[in-house]
Amino acid sequence: MMNLKRPMSPMSKACLVWLVQLAMVLASRVPSASAAQVTVFFNSSQVATLVATNTTSDTISSEGYLFTYTRDKLFTGGVGLTNPIGRPVRIPWPVGVEAQYVTAGPNPGNAKITVARVDGAVFDLTALTAKLLANAGAGRAIEIVPLLNGQEPLNDPLYFDVSGNYGSEFSYDTSPNYLGTTAALTNYDAYVINLSLDFALVALTLHTSTPATNHPPTDIALAPTSVLENEPVGTIVGTFSTTDPDVDDTFSDTLVAGAGSANNDSFSISGNELLTEASFNYEVQSNYTIRVQSTDQGLLSTQIVFAISVINMAEPPPLLQEPEMAPDGTIVICWSSMANHLYTVYYATNLLTGFSVAQSNLLATPPVNAYTTTVATIPQKFWKITTDP
Repeated sequence: MMNLKRPMSPMSKACLVWLVQLAMVLASRVPSASAAQVTVFFNSSQVATLVATNTTSDTISSEGYLFTYTRDKLFTGGVGLTNPIGRPVRIPWPVGVEAQYVTAGPNPGNAKITVARVDGAVFDLTALTAKLLANAGAGRAIEIVPLLNGQEPLNDPLYFDVSGNYGSEFSYDTSPNYLGTTAALTNYDAYVINLSLDFALVALTLHTSTPATNHPPTDIALAPTSVLENEPVGTIVGTFSTTDPDVDDTFSDTLVAGAGSANNDSFSISGNELLTEASFNYEVQSNYTIRVQSTDQGLLSTQIVFAISVINMAEPPPLLQEPEMAPDGTIVICWSSMANHLYTVYYATNLLTGFSVAQSNLLATPPVNAYTTTVATIPQKFWKITTDP
């Protein structure tokens, strides 16, 4: 690279000295840089949480920032293959963030990474290193589009050439380069990084004057974790509470799929309360498991599996009422019943010969069940009701 210089006049030297002195005075009035936060990605201690997934993109959250990157999920692998398999990720977190050129789906096009803060505040992009994941011929360029409130304040995106082979890396920082300096990449609330082939960010430095690093929740508690049998749908089982290093965080609790979620359908969550979606019967099933996710306002979350127990209740036997007979010979047998039970009606014409089943598996209709039959030609019958379970 050529470095062109020209002699400086005495007047220019005097002006330069004055400008340096002025800069020193102004700098003394600027708050210390220690009040700001500089986040350097990527290292093994930084945890990324998946917060959204779409047909051709995913979004993760880490250290108070959101990364939305394109994925070629519908790629079928070539001619003759019809089942979508997607392309594998070669630069996994925390090595970096990979963006893939989208070849199939509703939005084919460039590989793209959008960086924003979880809280939507402005920040500076002070340095990045991009790695090519395909060979790039002459004329290829990474495009950086700063955004503010969803708008593009600059007339044109910023470009820098990235021609080279697979694995080549290209860095951009505050040193003078073919982009100039990063003065144009300050005080925006999002930065969109585009390239017409696969690439990954493998180094990234972000700077903000309003530090707001968010930490994921560490635990979820539920109290109590048991419910009485035969209670109606909508009964409150217990209340959730979440443990988080950030004491002012708020949380949203949801039932999620995964190991331990076998009985999620039997429950629901309203606010931070666990409710029943069924009336439970201890004799049928006494233990349930659910999987719960608690997410903070920064979209970071943790998941816990809970065991819910059903408490057995002492249940009185069915109380048989005096049968009622109509003039036409119809007789109605009534007895007290409880939810979640099945009943069997027995009859006998001679107690010495025992009972026979009139009807079985009658569903409970609390508080009273009824069975209708006819006496026919037998004037006297004996009745018995049993319950199962």
